[in-house]
Amino acid sequence: MPGHSTVLQALGTFILWMGWYGFNAGSTLAISGSHTATAARIFATTTLSASFGGIVAVVLERVYGASQRWSVTQMCNGVLAGLVSITAGCATCPAWSAVVIGCGGGAIFHVTSWLVLERLHIDDPLDAFAVHGAAGMWAVLACSIFSSDYYVLAVTGRNDGGLVYGSARLLGAAAVFLTATITWVAVASLSMFMLLRRLGVLRTSAGPSEGADSSSHHGAFPGGIAWGPPASSSPPLSSGSSTVTSPSASSRRPLDAAASNGGKGVARLVAPCHATQTT
Repeated sequence: MPGHSTVLQALGTFILWMGWYGFNAGSTLAISGSHTATAARIFATTTLSASFGGIVAVVLERVYGASQRWSVTQMCNGVLAGLVSITAGCATCPAWSAVVIGCGGGAIFHVTSWLVLERLHIDDPLDAFAVHGAAGMWAVLACSIFSSDYYVLAVTGRNDGGLVYGSARLLGAAAVFLTATITWVAVASLSMFMLLRRLGVLRTSAGPSEGADSSSHHGAFPGGIAWGPPASSSPPLSSGSSTVTSPSASSRRPLDAAASNGGKGVARLVAPCHATQTT
């Protein structure tokens, strides 16, 4: 889709990553006294899980993905999946388990993204369910599996450990929590969607090849600006002290042809000019 920037996506990922330290470690509400060790552990587990989540996601995309390339997009989403995966157990899971949790989050993200987009053909271009839904459910289960009884006692005052430490109580609580959450979301969402369907406003009138960006929002990005140089251009035209390159008609790229239906709008063409200073 034109107009999207991988650089801005990576920048946004790093901003989220930095904010996640405040979200996780900041939840201790203190970084002195008895909270120091907990906050330090949270910083470590958050970093490890995010890093390995990104590594696993980008490697799986390179080996098994549709593009079979080193994808910055998959790396960024894998990092976010790793951050989501460790959030539930960031204070109670040891550092070694954060690596396992992050790897699991990256793998779950990759498989879920493929299942939703390629197999079920559900329109989730941002992989929101794969990152936040699937990885979030894995986070709850991972916390109940890998939480150390020592860290749980230090943080909550209860002597409960995860499954690998010989207790299934946390796993049972996680199963009840996930069942209740999925049931509530399913009932609420289905009720809303069925009502919208009855009112005839559930689906857009745009065709499958057109999409709602063009039919309803005048392009996939604000202002309808096409980024990048034209494919080809005609010889430069002299204009004062600058040389202005006027692109040929074939290099002008249509941005919004959907608005030209039935005379209700005019298709917009962009012909960017490139000016270079002459000496």
